[in-house]
Amino acid sequence: MWHDFYVGMGIASAALLGFAFLGLSERSDRMNGHGGSRGLEGHTLGSLLGLVTVSLVILIPGQSPKSLGLTLLAAGVVGLAATARLLWPLKQASPAFLAWRIVLPLVVLLADILASIMLLVGARSSGMESLYLLSAAFLILLLTAARNAWELLGRPGQERLKLHKGTRG
Repeated sequence: MWHDFYVGMGIASAALLGFAFLGLSERSDRMNGHGGSRGLEGHTLGSLLGLVTVSLVILIPGQSPKSLGLTLLAAGVVGLAATARLLWPLKQASPAFLAWRIVLPLVVLLADILASIMLLVGARSSGMESLYLLSAAFLILLLTAARNAWELLGRPGQERLKLHKGTRG
């Protein structure tokens, strides 16, 4: 049952990771620009890479709930550390900016840590509940990372739309 979900999550995350990486590479002027922007680019790419990695880890056959719990706990702690590094330089940012780029990923990472603890504690019903929690959290992270990648790429369709409107009048 969960196999198909995590295969799809891994494929969607890998596709977005590839597109974002190529798009940001094309716009290397942004990568060499402001440190805050570069940190957010790295955070967005890291979120997508994390989704791919965790999806692959969950798909490892014959894995015990405890080993999966330890792996998810490690991923959550690393993700929290990376996200916390972004907080200080962004203390003056707008609430909407912080919500999409910091708060939602933090909520997802806390859900990941909670799910890993549920797996490590080993209550029979909490194993299934932790997978539901993870799936909801990962969907939020995928949507957040996709939105952040769109913003970082400068809303690609907007420039073409402006050019098109400028030629009409």
